Amino acid sequence: LATHIWVAITRARKLKSEEQTTLSLPVDCRGRLVPPLPKSYFGNAIHLIHMTTTVGELLNNSNIITTVNLLHENIEAAQRDERIRSKIEEWMENPNLTSVQGIANHILIGSSPRFPVYVSDFGFGPPMCVRSGRGNKYDGKVT
Repeated sequence: LATHIWVAITRARKLKSEEQTTLSLPVDCRGRLVPPLPKSYFGNAIHLIHMTTTVGELLNNSNIITTVNLLHENIEAAQRDERIRSKIEEWMENPNLTSVQGIANHILIGSSPRFPVYVSDFGFGPPMCVRSGRGNKYDGKVT
């Protein structure tokens, strides 16, 4: 599905075939570390994976299965304990706040269907609605 969305948005943007396009996906690392983080862990436990290719390669129908397989392999690798730990070590050596907003021809697909936002109660009862706000919207953001 992510590859289909990436292709559809890229096609709709009518980019030149030699331009680059990037797809980013957040990966939840909570249960993938060895040992896994406790269920009560409250901190950040995600990292982004990125795939970049040319528009021409992405839109070439004979490459769609190749792109799906590469994305799948990238996601699988990103969920392994050693990859997660290496990303943490990289960040410790060179801490930065990643911003994908404003990257040309970029698509970020993110959602949190397992995050129980309507169960949270901070003393006022459960929320009536949850919105991410305008600051979390930009061209290429898919939720």
